[in-house]
Amino acid sequence: MSYKVSVIVPVHNVAPYIERCSRSLFGQTLEEIQYIFVDDHSEDESVAVLERVLDDYPQRRQHTVILQLREGKGTPAARKAGQDHAEGEFFSHCDSDDYVEPGMYESLYNAACREGADSAMCDFWQDNGHFRRLRKHEDPVPDNLDGFLSGKAWPYIWCRIVRADICRRMEFSTAIYLEDWYMSVQMSYYSRSAAVVHEPMYHYCFNPHSVTHTIEHADLQKKLDECLFNYQLVHDFIMRHHPVDEDAFLVKKLSVKEKCLPFWVGTGDRRWRKAYLDTFPEVNHKLLFSSRVPRERKTEYLAVVMGCYPLMNRLRNVYREILGRTVLEGMEERSGDMCKRTK
Repeated sequence: MSYKVSVIVPVHNVAPYIERCSRSLFGQTLEEIQYIFVDDHSEDESVAVLERVLDDYPQRRQHTVILQLREGKGTPAARKAGQDHAEGEFFSHCDSDDYVEPGMYESLYNAACREGADSAMCDFWQDNGHFRRLRKHEDPVPDNLDGFLSGKAWPYIWCRIVRADICRRMEFSTAIYLEDWYMSVQMSYYSRSAAVVHEPMYHYCFNPHSVTHTIEHADLQKKLDECLFNYQLVHDFIMRHHPVDEDAFLVKKLSVKEKCLPFWVGTGDRRWRKAYLDTFPEVNHKLLFSSRVPRERKTEYLAVVMGCYPLMNRLRNVYREILGRTVLEGMEERSGDMCKRTK
């Protein structure tokens, strides 16, 4: 079969999530689709669960590849191994603890073909366990290096498809944290145009047990070193292909700093606060006065300085959870009214 889309899925200790993810993939409306699951040396039942789910979709089995790496090499290496076996016109990367809507890849493929674009992307839901938030792409989509630097283009690889020849040109990082930044900036640079589907078709879910959310206190420096390593890859790539003033990197530097905050909240260890303030310290006195930085992120910085960020974060999550419930109840009520009117 000639595949329109190849979906690459790194798998590592995701037994509680892989069934939901794989069922959403095997249930796609697009027929000409290839699935490549890369088992990065899982130590749980992830692959066994995947095999059981695949038994329920016999029509997908011959179009599914399950690669097993001999040792844990990390997400970037798993993505690369998957791409090396991909045969589709377009490639897409899906995280194994997330899931997608049934028509996602068909919609993205049709949009890319209709507009003659090198890539296509959709809006997505972000679920952190407290609330669900809709994330929308701007229109027109600033899917270029300027959009990446400003934060107006989402630096995510899983809510898009990209032409195979572009993906095969990309280099992969050797560090895990923020590894998708380096892929995303290359996708943005090499794609001449991007189509957008303004429907939330990808569900990005917070997994507290994922490799990017579990870390021991002793690994603090390792995490920061890997973030800084991948930031430097992005920095050097942009300066090589699209030289800009160093101040243009302010938002990306701030994003690296902010990777410390969830762990301060989760552990209560104030070393994460110090790490935030000490990483790219030149940003601290600039961000409050920069038009590039949204007000919410300036507020977060002030909360860090005053030492009350964990409290502010808890209050914000309570507010968003209440707001989210209200929105969902309103949607259900409107849906019920529509059903009554159609009877």
